[in-house]
Amino acid sequence: MIAQLEDRLGVRLLLRSTHGLTPTEAGQSFYERAKRSLEEADEAEFADDRNIDLVDERIDVALRMGTLTDPTLTARRIGRSRRLVLASPGYLERAGEPSTPEDLVAHESVIYLRGGGGSQWTFRRGDAETSVTLRGRVRVTAAEGVRAAVFAGLGLTVASEWMFAPELRDATVKPVLTDWELPSLDLWAVFPSGRRATAKARAFVSFIQAQLSTPESQATPPPEPLVTD
Repeated sequence: MIAQLEDRLGVRLLLRSTHGLTPTEAGQSFYERAKRSLEEADEAEFADDRNIDLVDERIDVALRMGTLTDPTLTARRIGRSRRLVLASPGYLERAGEPSTPEDLVAHESVIYLRGGGGSQWTFRRGDAETSVTLRGRVRVTAAEGVRAAVFAGLGLTVASEWMFAPELRDATVKPVLTDWELPSLDLWAVFPSGRRATAKARAFVSFIQAQLSTPESQATPPPEPLVTD
């Protein structure tokens, strides 16, 4: 099989001797590229933001957003972010800028299907409250997909400030309906139940919490103590 591969590629992949086999420079390069391709294929198959079992995967701490639904986890809220309706300037120039939440039903939306996302949203302004169901053909399960679709001008989306923080600063994306409020998004550090959190896990959580302690986030409530959700 190796000989057939060498014939097809037109290069020698292995040096053969009485001491064994040694990869050539071309062989080592081919191996590294093939290995990378297989790893990328595996990532493509499982590229979403699904929650995994912390005990089965032997994970000491994980970060999760939104509402926690697993009652077996010990969780600590370490941050909170506003949600915004945002889009690329190109999309808004083409489709127009919504002036009320009800206008969103006439727009294409990029809908995030994992925790903290969805198509149904409740907007509040003072005593007024209105619920809207977004429509959109682009539905993704990974935050990277949301970002790529918005940058490509495929529609507007509802997302946290965290997801688009650099692009909000440099106006690559533009927030709309800023006089309306959406439910905020919580960030949690979660630990597997049944064992004490390791010192390394606690240090990591403290580091992440410190990174989130920006002037914009200091107005949010302080992190809560460890609780079982």
